[in-house]
Formats: sequence, C-alpha cells, structure tokens
Amino acid sequence: MENSLVKRFGQVSGVGAMYNELHIIFMTVKLAHFNTSSYAQHMALGRTYETLDDFTDSIMEQLIGYSGEYPKSLTIGSIESKTIHEISKMIMDLGARLQEFAKKSNYPNIENLAQEYSGAGAQLKFLSKYP
Repeated sequence: MENSLVKRFGQVSGVGAMYNELHIIFMTVKLAHFNTSSYAQHMALGRTYETLDDFTDSIMEQLIGYSGEYPKSLTIGSIESKTIHEISKMIMDLGARLQEFAKKSNYPNIENLAQEYSGAGAQLKFLSKYP
C-alpha cells in the first residue's frame, strides 16, 4: 500500500504507519485552526480537531487491541500549513486507506471508525463553504 508515509518516511507500515499519519493530520488541523483569519473556519477546524482527537485515540487503542502491535515511535516531521480544502481531502483519503487496511487485516470495527473518520473530513469540507 503506497501512501504519503512511505514516500515521506520510508517503509513505515501497519499500526506504526497509521499512528504517524493520524497524528500528522491531527497536528495539521491544529496548525490551520490557529492560523485562519476566518471565524467560521476557526470554529470548523476546532470542531474537527476535537473530533479527530477522539477518533485518533479510539482508532489507536483498537488497532493495538486487534494487532497486539504497539507503536514504537512517532515520526511526524515538520507540519506544513494547508488549506481547509486540502485538510478535508487528507482526512477523507486517510479514512479510505484506513478502511482498506482494516478490511485486509480483518479489523471490522476499525472499518466502521474509518468511515466515521472520513465523514469528519466531509463535514469539514461542507463547513468550509462559510467564510
């Protein structure tokens, strides 16, 4: 499964890859939340940040429970500023990759959480229409 983490960090796979990418997106949302000059986007990004915080915790706990694999380190590098549209796409894309990973690994509840995670990106995309 080729994704942005493999391109960015080399052969990171499994739970470690998901752990890294979930935190990269989480911090990207937080950076955008602080940097926006739009009150509506500030609120939408804040809501998304809180939602992703809960999802990241639930997803990681369940991935560890299913796999027995604990992440050994967190490698996120520097976080670059992104537009709200880029962030919503990042969230939806990771949700799709996570869902596929969970399906291949036979982690059924992770598939459900991945769909909801993707939905948080879709909701951010919707909320971003307000200036």
